[in-house]
Amino acid sequence: MKFGDEIEYTLVKLDFTHEQDDRDLISPDVGAADEEIRNLRDQLTKALHSNGLLSYQLTLELKPSRADDSKARRAAASIQSLTDLLDASRQETNDLRKQLEESNVRVRVNNSEASRDAEQRVATATAKTAEILAAATTKAAEIVAAATVKKAQLVDTAQLQADKVVAKARRENKSAVQQRRGKKELFRFRTAPNCATTHPIIVEVAKALEVKENTIVTVGKIVEKALQGTVLEDQLKEEQEHSLAAHQARLRSDQSSRSLEDAKDEAYMEDKAAIEANRQKNISNRSETNRETIKNALFSVFIMMHRGYLNDPLNSRGADLVFVKRLLEDTIPFPFLKGLIEYEYSEKDVLPEVFNPIFKVLRSGFQGI
Repeated sequence: MKFGDEIEYTLVKLDFTHEQDDRDLISPDVGAADEEIRNLRDQLTKALHSNGLLSYQLTLELKPSRADDSKARRAAASIQSLTDLLDASRQETNDLRKQLEESNVRVRVNNSEASRDAEQRVATATAKTAEILAAATTKAAEIVAAATVKKAQLVDTAQLQADKVVAKARRENKSAVQQRRGKKELFRFRTAPNCATTHPIIVEVAKALEVKENTIVTVGKIVEKALQGTVLEDQLKEEQEHSLAAHQARLRSDQSSRSLEDAKDEAYMEDKAAIEANRQKNISNRSETNRETIKNALFSVFIMMHRGYLNDPLNSRGADLVFVKRLLEDTIPFPFLKGLIEYEYSEKDVLPEVFNPIFKVLRSGFQGI
């Protein structure tokens, strides 16, 4: 094997070893050794190139030449010089080969140490993974426990909210019942009851409206209390019938002193006169009473509007207050009053709940005026 071929074989072997070592590199020290091997390989490549040039020059010098002693001596000196250079190059190549072998040994040692380091790292990673897994398991258990407690709290909260909703519904239902009862109370006074005075009712209604709950019922009770001794039209009629029957009984008891025909005529005329007088009196009383009742009812509506108990902020509109004040003076007839209020509250629930009983009172109050 020629010297150049031997160098190429060594380079190929080093390349194979280097590629195999590249596949086994697992530590920083091996990376440093790899860099060192690359440098040595570059140096061998340069040495090979240098030896090739020297061999080519030596071949040229060994060609046949003329018999010239001076040239022969120069050629021999040149050949000797080239031989010395080749020997030096061979020595350099051997030194480089030794360095490569030492590098390969270090690489193998580093590989084994790197393997042990890798095993240590794997063991450490395994322990760390186990620690993380244990912590995650503990955390999951805590989360499950907290979720269980939270679920129980949510159930309790939902139950409490449901109880509150039920209680609120019961209160609203009770309020609706009280409103219906109040409507019935107002309906009882639709026939224009007789009021003693206006001022006490106004004062008592104003006091009652200080209480927001059961307003209609309270107003009804106060009106009922203030209207004690009220004589309705049916009661007046019944009293008239009783009075007529008693008068006829007295006439029958006096039949012994007068003739039957005269007694009948006299009784008839007296009864007719009494009935007419009572009718005129009832009309007059009812007219005056109805006017007072209208004023009382409208004043109650005025106070309820002013305090906002009719679900409408009328106190922010001065025109409505002026309108109700005019109603208190009986300056607006009932049909116009009803139409105007229906127009103002056509899209509100106030009209059927509150004003219908008042309309009945006003309607009965204007009859016979």
